[in-house]
Amino acid sequence: MEEAFLHFVWQHGLFDQLRCRGTHGELIEIVNRGYPNFDSGPDFLDAHIRINSQLWIGNVEIHIHSAEWYQHRHHKDFAYDNTILHVVLTDNDPAFLPTGTRLVTIELKDHIPRSLYGKYEALRQNFLTIPCSNVIQKIPQSETEEMMETSLLYRLHRKSAYLLELLKQMDNDWQKAFYVFFCRYLGFKVNSDAMENLARITPISLIQKNRDQPELVDALLFGQAGMLQYPIKNQYYQTLRKEYQYQKHKNNLVPLNPVIWKFLRMRPVNFPTLKIAQLSAILQTNYHFFSWLLDIPEPREIKAVLISRPSAFWKTHYHFNKKSAPHAENMGNQSVNGLLTNVVAPVWFAYGRVHHQNRYSDAALQLLHSLPAENNKLIRQYSLLGFPNQSARDSQGLMGLSEFFCIPKKCTNCAIGKCILSA
Repeated sequence: MEEAFLHFVWQHGLFDQLRCRGTHGELIEIVNRGYPNFDSGPDFLDAHIRINSQLWIGNVEIHIHSAEWYQHRHHKDFAYDNTILHVVLTDNDPAFLPTGTRLVTIELKDHIPRSLYGKYEALRQNFLTIPCSNVIQKIPQSETEEMMETSLLYRLHRKSAYLLELLKQMDNDWQKAFYVFFCRYLGFKVNSDAMENLARITPISLIQKNRDQPELVDALLFGQAGMLQYPIKNQYYQTLRKEYQYQKHKNNLVPLNPVIWKFLRMRPVNFPTLKIAQLSAILQTNYHFFSWLLDIPEPREIKAVLISRPSAFWKTHYHFNKKSAPHAENMGNQSVNGLLTNVVAPVWFAYGRVHHQNRYSDAALQLLHSLPAENNKLIRQYSLLGFPNQSARDSQGLMGLSEFFCIPKKCTNCAIGKCILSA
């Protein structure tokens, strides 16, 4: 059994409270079980417990075995001095407060319904991707939709956390942090680290300064990527190479090692060469991209920037040294929607959190609602069970549900799991 299960049992009062006594015979009346503590310290705060007719107000600590009180060194931590009750599955070692006072303890092993424990074990030992898939149809749709929304917020918090870490690294410069964040996602997992490194070593200010010279911006990005070091003969490449050599000397630039870029087993439309060309076009089209986004433009306006067309050279190339049949050189709808979902929405969400402006977090949620639903194997599994998937807001919620609750089997923290266990 996991401690999280006991937290769930205590929080929702799913045990025989009338027959509970302390392990030393104390009469226990639970007036208020308190509220969960998500920081360090006791597990539940501000509980009201009547012990032998005396009302106590304080904290509750929960363990599987009472000896964990000592294993976790609570007996030496005065943060636990206001603990009034120790709730355990089994009492195998009396607990004492830092002051030396014996802590009143109740043992739950004989007070938890067998059916509740059986349901919990059935979920915990289920190795399906969605542990509750065999009983989910019994859950009201309102509960599943509420949990999807909660999971969506978890996912937005996780994505925005990386942006906020970049913000710290860049002295609270939102434009620089956004530039690196944007480039990272443009690498589409396989080249995400390489694209982030490219953004870190290529000053956005240098690109903005030369935004009206397309070949110079191309030269800066491809040169810093380490891709202009080869004896390739075409004129476009030679022009970029010559320009980069000048800019490199002028601005003391140091390029990346080109071996970091991955091309194998990738579709040509995702080659890093084409992604860098598209990045160059976007930065030239809207060189104050982040500041512009703060005005919360319409999705169609953002898409118009993201589909900016790079140099005509890329109409017939995916790589510098090999010509291809003509193709679309700008990003397609799926890639653009991916950037709106995974970059723009988290950026608005993060900015709203930091500056306490709900209009940005509301805009992030509305943007996701306006985008088409994503479709992958995982989402299809949820859809087959009746979960809605009408927009990116739904599909992001489903991916969050899987990531934060289903895969780690945090069923006691999930509204759906709580419905199943409480039924």
